[in-house]
Order: sequence, then structure tokens, then C-alpha cells
Amino acid sequence: MAGMSRRVSGLLFGVVLLLGVVRVAATHSVFSATIDENEHIEAGLEFWQLGRYHYEPQHPPLARAILAAGPYFLADLRLGQDRLLHGQHRTKAVDAPRERFESFLWAGEWRDPQRRRETLQLARAGNLLFWVLLLTVVYLWALEVLGSRVAWIAAAVAACSPTLLAHAGLATLDLPAAATATAAVYSFWRWLRSRTRRDLAMAAAAFALAVGAKLSLPAFLLPAFAILLWPALRERRARLTDAALLVGIAAAVVWAIYGFDFGTVGPGGGAYVSPELTPDAALAHGLGASLGGLAVPAPALVRGVIDVVAHNAGNHRSYLFGEWSASGSPLYFPVALAVKATLPLIALALWGAWLLWRDDRRLALALLALPLGVLAVAVPAQLNIGVRHVLPLFPCLAVLAAAPFRNWTPTKLHWLAAALLLWHVGESARAHPDYLPYFNPVASLAERPVLLDSNLDWGQDSARLSQWIEANGAEAVVVRAFGDLPPELPDRLLPIGHPDAGWFAVSKNYLYGMEGLSPELQLLATKAPEAVVGESILIYRVDPRSLPQLVPPWVLERYQTVEVAP
Repeated sequence: MAGMSRRVSGLLFGVVLLLGVVRVAATHSVFSATIDENEHIEAGLEFWQLGRYHYEPQHPPLARAILAAGPYFLADLRLGQDRLLHGQHRTKAVDAPRERFESFLWAGEWRDPQRRRETLQLARAGNLLFWVLLLTVVYLWALEVLGSRVAWIAAAVAACSPTLLAHAGLATLDLPAAATATAAVYSFWRWLRSRTRRDLAMAAAAFALAVGAKLSLPAFLLPAFAILLWPALRERRARLTDAALLVGIAAAVVWAIYGFDFGTVGPGGGAYVSPELTPDAALAHGLGASLGGLAVPAPALVRGVIDVVAHNAGNHRSYLFGEWSASGSPLYFPVALAVKATLPLIALALWGAWLLWRDDRRLALALLALPLGVLAVAVPAQLNIGVRHVLPLFPCLAVLAAAPFRNWTPTKLHWLAAALLLWHVGESARAHPDYLPYFNPVASLAERPVLLDSNLDWGQDSARLSQWIEANGAEAVVVRAFGDLPPELPDRLLPIGHPDAGWFAVSKNYLYGMEGLSPELQLLATKAPEAVVGESILIYRVDPRSLPQLVPPWVLERYQTVEVAP
């Protein structure tokens, strides 16, 4: 690699980028819609079709609009008046009226499986823009920090990270958050080095795009910026005029993302009551009451911030090491990183961080600023439902993981680094296409899953379950799967207790207690399943007389579409 030119490095990066896009695109048709994808697409459709943004302001419009652009412009997907309902979007707040949309992926003409798959694939393709952005920023940052012969390796490490690949293939907001957060910190770092107005404007715009992608990102980015800014403050090189200009440009871009909307935070100028409000969300209640009457630019942004505060304070159950909790655990995200990142990525990143710290502490701190900012906010947070919430860590880990290759000489240590890189690539290939439920070998040491929810079972395997039922001729199946069942699946189901029923399909989320552990489910958890669908649904052959205890009545009441003679 010695003496590699930028041109050769750029060509190698182009190959990495192409392979990364192909690998992600290959997963689009494999998985059914995960639990959050419908809402993100519907919110984006509202933005394009109705020219407004009222639907669930907890998440901003930028990424959602990009995800919905393909279905809206290429597949003619529209929110018809028959699917525009008035009422509550969520039931947590009784006095929070707003408009909601009936799930278009399961209604009307969208019941056609082929049409639904095509629409979902178009939405997921929108995330390829953020995937390209993420890999490009990783490459450019490594190019400046580590040099041309190493930069493409950093991009390859990121492109082979199963957790990044998983979220790049879904129509959700976690990959856009990782991409824009990394771009914001990189741009801010560049501006601190150059001090040009051009780089300042780029940093401000990048920060605004991050805000437009996910509202939790400022909580991560501001500590990261403070870490980057500290040396300049100590050397008295920071200027208030630059700070004012940066804030002004960022605010203007954020307002543009929200369509230059101006209005009151609360409906009619009254208090804003978040749909995420719970008795524990005192801060969110106070903010809604005090800010509701204000007329501000981008009122949906203010409502979204209140929703985020309420959501974090709410009793969202989280799972760790076989135990469920309503308040989360400080161990959650460190454990999630320890089992969801590949072991060679962890080893290379720690090695690279040590090398950079030894040679240039300021440079090492620049690459560690975002990971430190993310962990400082995420570790004490109560919302522990997935490693996806700390996804911005992974691009920085990729750059750090390339540092051991910077001064390449054919020594045993460098051959060890090469072996770790090949192991990382091999782990990624082995996981395909099931990147979402990937766990490294450390997780296999536990008797039960270390993590659940979006780390493992996000409703992605329902379509595969339909295929398994068809392939195995399983005409009598009771299904307890996480997320929405595809329309073609219920036609195979039987009522609870029917004498012919003998197959039971259950998601790991439910098997391990998402809605409480009944004695019957505990009994199933001790048995070996007949089959595993994808990585998240287990198939058991059971005594039909046990089915009334295994499945609550509402499961089949919701999805039953056929009548079976007694």
C-alpha cells in the first residue's frame, strides 16, 4: 500500500461503495415491513401530498420525505381521503387530537403482495442516498486523518459492518441519523482546522441536516462539538461572530426543512399535550403547557422536541440479559455495542484509538468526540430499545479501525491487523442477508438472547413465515408474530382451539416475555423448535388443547379472515 495515490485510493473506494450499495439493495426484497417503516413512509407522503407536516412530529421531515419520494413519484402512492382518519395518532394522551393515517401497506389496493413489496422497496431505496453519504464521509475523514492508502480501508470497514448494513436496508431513520451526525462532526472539525467562512457554512448546514434527520441528534452533537471546541477555547481562538453565524445558518436551513412554517406550538394557541405523555413525563408536560401558546418558526420542531422528552421519560420496556425493565439500564448500550459490533471491529477500533492517542491526542479526540457524546447521553437514558439509537458510533469506529494500517510494514502486528480485517469481512458475509439480528460470538455464551426488540426481532420475517407455511403445507397454524402480519398470511390461520390446529409460530420477542411470560410460553422456551424462520420466528408442534392458553384472543380476532366449520 506504500505510496498509493489518491486516484488509486479513490478507485478502490468506488469499488467499496458499489459493493456496499449492491449488498444493501439485495436485502430490500427479502424482509417484510418492520414495525416503524409504515409510519415513516406515511409521514413522508403527507409532506409531499398535502404540503404539511402534522403526522407524529417526534421525528423531523427530511429523511421521511426522501424515503417517501420513490413511492410518491414513481409508484403513484397517495393517501386517499378514505385512509385519512381523524382522531388520535396514539392512545397515551386522551386529549391530544390529531390526524392519523390508516396503514396504507395493508389497506385497499396495497393488499396485493407484489404491489406492496415494490412500494416498500422504493422507500428503502431512498436510504441508499444516506448510505452513500455515510461511506463517503468515512472515506473523506480517513483520507484527511490517515492518508490515501488507508482511507478506502476505513470505508470498507464501515461497508462491512452488519449493524450499519441492516439499517441501511430499511425505510427507517437510524441510518440517516448516523450519516448526517457523522457529516456534521466531520464538517465542524474541518471548519475548526481551516476557519474559513465556506467551511463554517458547510458545518452549519450539516448540523441542520442532522436536526432534520432525527431530533435526538443535537443531544449527541452538542457534547461532541464541545469536545472539539475545547482546545480552541483554551487557546482563545473562538470568536462569537463565528458562533452567531453558524447558529444563524443552521436555524435558517432547519426552518427551510420544515417548509418555513410559522405558527403556535399548541392547537389554537393552547397547551400542547404530547401523545407520548405519561405520568412520569413531568418535564414534557411543563414544556407543553408553557410553550403551547407561543408563535414560533417551525412549530412542529418544538412539538417534536417535547415528544422526544416525553418518550424518553415514558415506560418503554427494555430487555437485557433475560430481564425486562421499564426504566432501562446504564449497561444497555455498552452491552449492545459489545455484542452487536463484530469482534474484529472492536479490536481494531481500540487498537487504532490507542495508536492515535499515542501519536496525536488532539486527532484522537476528534475521532472520539462523537462516540463520547453519544455515550454520555445514551447511557443514562431510559429509552433502551436498540443499538440503532447509538448507530452514529459506528462510522467513527470504522475510521479508528483503519488506523493500524496507516504505517504499514510487513511485521507480525500488521499481519494481525490484516487478519482482523479479513475476519470482519467474513463475519459480514456470513450474516448476509440477516444483518439486523446479527450478534457476535460473545452473545452465544448466554443461555437466552442478550437483547431483543429491534436488535433481533423487528417484524422483518413475517413474509418468510408465509413462505414457510406454503412450503411445508402447514394448513393449521396459530401465529403470534411481532409487528403487522402481511395480508396473505391470515388466510392460513385457524381459530384458537380448533382440533386441527397443531403448529404454533411465535416471535422471540413474545417468547421471552415482551408481554409477560405465561407458563405456557415458558414451557415452549425450554423446548427445541421444529424450525426457525429467518432469525426471529420459532415454529413449534404443539398439543391443540394448549392453544387457548398460548394465544390471547385478540391476536386472531385482529387477523382472522376465514371461518372454519366446527
